[in-house]
Amino acid sequence: MSSTSLTRYVVTFHYQEKGLTDLNKLTSTITEAGFSPTLNDDEGKPHELGTNSFGIISALEESEIKELAAGFGEIALGERPEVEVLNWEAYQQQQK
Repeated sequence: MSSTSLTRYVVTFHYQEKGLTDLNKLTSTITEAGFSPTLNDDEGKPHELGTNSFGIISALEESEIKELAAGFGEIALGERPEVEVLNWEAYQQQQK
């Protein structure tokens, strides 16, 4: 592992949906891999991340999370999706 501290990340997938099956496959695959459709803030309040967005808490670097998520996305969708990774703080700022 590249770091000893844990970081909250939000991963968002961008791809051409061919139907609801794509979303279901992606959600199933990515949650089985340890990602979650919610993340908790510093007070423990859960936040829904929205369609095609998933959270993970990890000691991996952002680039490693991006590669990992893209790989699982490719397994689910049959083609490599575009993946955006933000740390929790940057994601919260983007949502304002």
